[in-house]
Amino acid sequence: MADAVAEALAGLGLKLRPDWLVECLRNVPAPAGGRNGNDDQTLAHVYDHFLHSDLHESGAGCFPSNLAMLRDEHLSGPLVVQMDALKNIATSAMDQKEGKGGRTLLFALSDGVQQAVGLEYRHIAAFQIKPPPPVGLKIALRNVRVKEGMPPL
Repeated sequence: MADAVAEALAGLGLKLRPDWLVECLRNVPAPAGGRNGNDDQTLAHVYDHFLHSDLHESGAGCFPSNLAMLRDEHLSGPLVVQMDALKNIATSAMDQKEGKGGRTLLFALSDGVQQAVGLEYRHIAAFQIKPPPPVGLKIALRNVRVKEGMPPL
């Protein structure tokens, strides 16, 4: 069962550690109709637990192992990563408090195995600075351009 769940979630860009997945599946509530249950309910349970997990504990890594060495490459994705930090590097802290200045977001991202830096070079409307998104937010990356590698943090 764990292999089928892992395969289904991998199609969404989720790469989970096998030990974390097995433990999560042990905690799936037994459905009223018996132990086999509904695959959709099982997937929903695991997905919900994943969203609330720390990817450093649940993630098996989705970035290419040579991520830091990539130059002018395209990653089609989906790659589901966790945002560990977010900072607006376009303006000073003083200007940000006053609501002045531009916006360029710097992201600290993790796939559970590697950490990388992401840079917003075009405005991403889904990311608001006030209130800031919660640390641990899961992000699905698609069509990512890696210009000069993503050095580890």
